[in-house]
Amino acid sequence: MITVLNFPCIPRPRSIPVSEFFENEIESDSITPPYTILHRCDESTGCCTNMKHTCVVTHEKTVEVAFFLPKRQKFHVLHMKNHTACGCQFIRNSIK
Repeated sequence: MITVLNFPCIPRPRSIPVSEFFENEIESDSITPPYTILHRCDESTGCCTNMKHTCVVTHEKTVEVAFFLPKRQKFHVLHMKNHTACGCQFIRNSIK
C-alpha cells in the first residue's frame, strides 16, 4: 500500500520553461535549452502527515545557469533559486 510516508516533503526536480525567466518572449523562443531542471518544494512535491500542513521551501541556493542565445550568438547566465530543503508548514486561510 502506498501512503503519504512513501512520498515525503523533499525537494524534487522539476522541468521549468526558460521563458519564465526572460522578459522578451520573442527572444525566449529561441533559447537553448528551452527548459532547465530545478528542485522545487510545493504541494505537489511531497506529503505532510498533518492535513493542515503543506510542503514549502525552507532553504534555497542561488545557482548560475547558462543559456545560449542564437540570435546574439552568445551565452547568457541567469541566477535561479534551487530549493535545497523543504518542510511542512501550517496552511493559513486565505481570504478570496
